[in-house]
Amino acid sequence: MLSEDVPVSVAVTALLVALVIGTLSIATTMGLAVAADQRDRAVLAAIGISRRSRSVLLVTQTLTVALLGGIGGIILGVGGIFLVNELVAPEFGLDAVAAFDVILVPYALGVSVLIGVLSVPYLLALAGRTTNLEVLGE
Repeated sequence: MLSEDVPVSVAVTALLVALVIGTLSIATTMGLAVAADQRDRAVLAAIGISRRSRSVLLVTQTLTVALLGGIGGIILGVGGIFLVNELVAPEFGLDAVAAFDVILVPYALGVSVLIGVLSVPYLLALAGRTTNLEVLGE
């Protein structure tokens, strides 16, 4: 492997790890929310809200959670870089140990939306597992 290929390889590996961990986290978190909200979805169905509208609601919730997670990750990342540069860089006599480029913000937000999109099929399948009659009959 050429030394020029190392940064690209690390970036691709980081992307894949972020996608897998992020998708599993969002799918688990939203899966628990779907299970907890079964009764609410059944009531929406009972008052005539279409399956499509309920699915759009679930997709919107999932993408919102994923996007907020991406924004939180950006904030924590920038804060971590600042702390590392303030605490560690002087120990080694450097101006900065870590750097942040603003061009990474749209990339991070795009990855967080992609994570949400990858989680949606599982959540829609999970939401469609039970019938409204079963839920409302409990």
